[in-house]
Amino acid sequence: MKKLITLLSLAVAVSMVLAACSTPAPTADPYSAPAATSAPAATAMPAATAMPAMASDAVEVKDQEVSGDTVVIATVKTAADGWIVIHIDDNGKPGAVIGNAAVKTGENKDVKVKIDSTKATPKLHAMLHVDKGVMGTYEFPGADVPTKLGDAIVMTAFNVKK
Repeated sequence: MKKLITLLSLAVAVSMVLAACSTPAPTADPYSAPAATSAPAATAMPAATAMPAMASDAVEVKDQEVSGDTVVIATVKTAADGWIVIHIDDNGKPGAVIGNAAVKTGENKDVKVKIDSTKATPKLHAMLHVDKGVMGTYEFPGADVPTKLGDAIVMTAFNVKK
């Protein structure tokens, strides 16, 4: 009887580990842009499937002045190589992409991201994306989708002054 209980407990534990490691079914991006009332200055962020984040994935950034065409992201923590992507603000949600920089697995400090400052809004969104397509080539829309932790995309909004 003890062996049966031990085997059942082991089977349940293995099932839970496998379920936690499996890729969830694709879901629509919760940040699809609202219908435009006038011609947009840049292409809005398209709907995409986000990749699940690891508990260590995080983005930390402070409000700042744009230095030339560069913003600095204080810390990017990621469980896999990816991208820190800067999106404009579109009514409180991430909009079009205006810059990106590669990040390596682990903790990345003071990540400089070149942006198109002519399209920058007073509020920007620093969003973590995966590098799943051609490694080292930013592909969004495409394989390099935003990273998610639960139902939330791993990102932080911040204010900028030009």
